[in-house]
Amino acid sequence: GIGRISLISTRGFMRAFLWGIGRAMLSPVVAGLLIMVLQQAALAVGPVVNIDSPYSATTIEAGQCSGGVKIGTYDLFGHRTPATSHIPVTLQSSGHVSFYSDSACSNPVTSVAILAGRKSVTFYFKGLEPETIFLVGAAGRYGGVVIPMTITPATPPQSAATPVHFNPLWLGTILLAGLTAIGGFVLRKKMTLR
Repeated sequence: GIGRISLISTRGFMRAFLWGIGRAMLSPVVAGLLIMVLQQAALAVGPVVNIDSPYSATTIEAGQCSGGVKIGTYDLFGHRTPATSHIPVTLQSSGHVSFYSDSACSNPVTSVAILAGRKSVTFYFKGLEPETIFLVGAAGRYGGVVIPMTITPATPPQSAATPVHFNPLWLGTILLAGLTAIGGFVLRKKMTLR
């Protein structure tokens, strides 16, 4: 016959699960029940256990404000989950970088926080000189995020060519000056021949 399965505690569930796997022949009902329970456990969102960042850019030009860097909270199964309390994230760098709370890089910060009920926080940064660095977001017991980044040299500003505006009177002045010079030359030549 089929043994009883206790789902009252985790220990009872694990004992039943291992008993079921160890059996040479599982009944389809027990196997289906185990699969359904495991699928539900995998889909359930649990408490926050770590932070991570999906930020994928690897280079930025020195002096430019970055795009938003999002740090999110995740449960044991890797699902995004809202923070149940305020989670401070200290921002650090291995190089010459400034951190900001806004997309214009005008409000400097040294930390940000994932607020209770939220799943993420966004910050911005600006590399001050060309170098390869690591951006670090540390959140105490929730671990940290390390993002490798290369700061490239700033592109020198392009000097705009000064446009030359054509004035039709210039052409007349140039022609008159040219004709006068040619006329004077011809006139002197005629005088020396006589």
